[in-house]
Amino acid sequence: MDGLDLIQKTAMTFIKEFISDIDSMSMNENLSINNIQLSCSALKWILESRNTIDIPESQIDEAIDKTSILLAAVYRDKESLPIIAELAFERHRKNCFNHDLIWAFFESQDINSIYLIANKLLSSDPKDVALARKLLSFVPGINETQFSNNQQLYSYFNNWFEENSSFLRYTGESYSLKSDPIFYEVVLGAKYLCKPVAIESGQILRKLATNEQILLDEFKKLDIYTQSLLAWFSYKMHQKNKNEWNIWLSYPIPYQVMYANAWIGGIQ
Repeated sequence: MDGLDLIQKTAMTFIKEFISDIDSMSMNENLSINNIQLSCSALKWILESRNTIDIPESQIDEAIDKTSILLAAVYRDKESLPIIAELAFERHRKNCFNHDLIWAFFESQDINSIYLIANKLLSSDPKDVALARKLLSFVPGINETQFSNNQQLYSYFNNWFEENSSFLRYTGESYSLKSDPIFYEVVLGAKYLCKPVAIESGQILRKLATNEQILLDEFKKLDIYTQSLLAWFSYKMHQKNKNEWNIWLSYPIPYQVMYANAWIGGIQ
């Protein structure tokens, strides 16, 4: 019981700071490096016990927002992300403010957590689906394309994500800066070379060979349409036949473009 009492005591200290005029993001003894485990446990307790904490609803919402920011954005705690995502959708259904929760969720930069958003595409509540599509607007066509049912919508997302997840870079955009933030973007040069990237920077994770770097430099000079075409075609060919992909990649870029266009036209 002593351990639980300490977690609850620490949690209530956090809550008092969160709802006071004190800058709760400032360094203090509870957030020191020596107390990370205790701090995380206390912050998780706040999220899990939010419905039983005896303070006004407006204050608990503020405490939850700041708790979520610390857990997801500062500590990068993956275990808290399902609750944070669910709270963001719950507030959306109630037409309540959820921008801080959304920012905290994406600031975790956990690419696999995107499925916590995508799963809402299958919801029977139109508000859930609308918010999910909005948050997943980095997927081309997910808001413009008409789908016959929610399963088709989810499959559309899933197919795109499976193809592009290794090449996504977190943009850092948020609702505090833009009305329609795009949270992730595809690093087309990395997709063209079929090399995974670091989410936070978009940098290719391993050192490129000299010929790969030359190709990438030439690729970056192309217009965005041609980059998108080559990146898409390169990925598809790499998945289909790596030997043919290596041969295709060894050709000058103008030939690569010609081959990709011919393939789209049905000449293979």
